[in-house]
Amino acid sequence: FYVTDLADILTDNEEVKIDALIREYKAKTTTEFSVLTIKSLEGYELEKYANTVFRKWGIGRKDYNNGLLILVSLNDRKLRIETGYGLEPYLPDGYTKEISVKFATPNFKKGDYFTGISNLVTNFQEKLGNEDFGSFIKKQNKILQEKTLLEAKESAERREKFYSFMFYVFTLLV
Repeated sequence: FYVTDLADILTDNEEVKIDALIREYKAKTTTEFSVLTIKSLEGYELEKYANTVFRKWGIGRKDYNNGLLILVSLNDRKLRIETGYGLEPYLPDGYTKEISVKFATPNFKKGDYFTGISNLVTNFQEKLGNEDFGSFIKKQNKILQEKTLLEAKESAERREKFYSFMFYVFTLLV
């Protein structure tokens, strides 16, 4: 089960629906999401709490570090999205915060935690795409390599033009 509702803010049916979204996505991509709702942080820092849960639960594949935790603390009125290092380039903190404010906060204020959490899960899944994470990483690396090669080629061409110009200027002076 990928949904742990300790704050009891979701119905059993809602938990099953979110769990199904996560299971289907994991089966296609190997990327693993988990949802944890708690009543209170009980004095713990949100970031440390989320990071500890993330590590202890072992969310995501170790070789890809492609896990994501959605932590909701009901009484503290706090939300944290914790991502594994493999997902950070694609779901950076600024983006997860923006999406949380846009999709979760308005629903949470209305007491509609199911819609808020479901929207987060769906948005992050859409952002990451529906292919196996290993293939996704390989494709992203290939794009990066091609971009790096193109930049290196352009840089070499600029240097060649500069040296040709300098040679021309030097021959005029001599």
